[in-house]
Amino acid sequence: MSTLFVGIDVSKHDNEVLAMAHDGEEAAGFSVANDLPGGETLTSRVAQLATSLHVNRLVFGIEATGVYGWHLAHFLRQAPVLASFQAEVYTFNPKVIKGFREAYPELPKTDRVDARIIAARLRFGRLPAPGVIDERYEALRRLTRTRFHLVQDLVRAKQRFLNALFLKFSSFTLDKPLARTFGTTALAFTVDTECTEALAATSVNELAQRVERYSRGRVENPGAVATAVHKAARSSYRLPKAMADPVTWNWPPTSASPQKLELRCGPRLMSLSTV
Repeated sequence: MSTLFVGIDVSKHDNEVLAMAHDGEEAAGFSVANDLPGGETLTSRVAQLATSLHVNRLVFGIEATGVYGWHLAHFLRQAPVLASFQAEVYTFNPKVIKGFREAYPELPKTDRVDARIIAARLRFGRLPAPGVIDERYEALRRLTRTRFHLVQDLVRAKQRFLNALFLKFSSFTLDKPLARTFGTTALAFTVDTECTEALAATSVNELAQRVERYSRGRVENPGAVATAVHKAARSSYRLPKAMADPVTWNWPPTSASPQKLELRCGPRLMSLSTV
């Protein structure tokens, strides 16, 4: 069975292609754009080359390059023009290609040479099972990874918030007058209030009324919470004005969406729309 080995060096903008015959001779080399027309050109030219060389088997090799090679690998597996050539597509870990490249120290580092190294690795044999893309599992993997990264982003954002909160209202993070730091009532005291001096100067009765209003009557003992908030405000460190401006923010409670988060940065007022 005659085989044509096709190494493809994938990049964001284009794909460098090199076809190698079973005897190791270079059969063709060209470059195409990394888009749908480029993929169609690639498959058409390889199919024509395979026909002219009387090849009945095509083996493609792609170095794993994140998302840049995903569409091409999927396209090669489904291309109708390659169906009669028993096309197989292999995706290599970059470490495998890097290790195989050490056998050719005299070759320069170019995209064409990289494609040639991939084709040579295909010709060498001892290949793993060709990858099979199942859209259901690909979609599940993408959703899982997206959720994982979103959770990481949320953790980092919360940590930045807690750091700023300690600067603004240090005892609130230590005494925890409210169990949920990111709850509606806690955010009303920590975000909606400009400074701890304002809370410290407010009477406990008025703070209790604010607790009742912020929590919409869901806090069982507003007086106890108000006392704890007042105590935390009085025992918190005081920031000098030069530090107070960058770490003090206002978030006016509103039912409109998107809400507007206002950040005080010195004499300037910056607005950031949030959903």
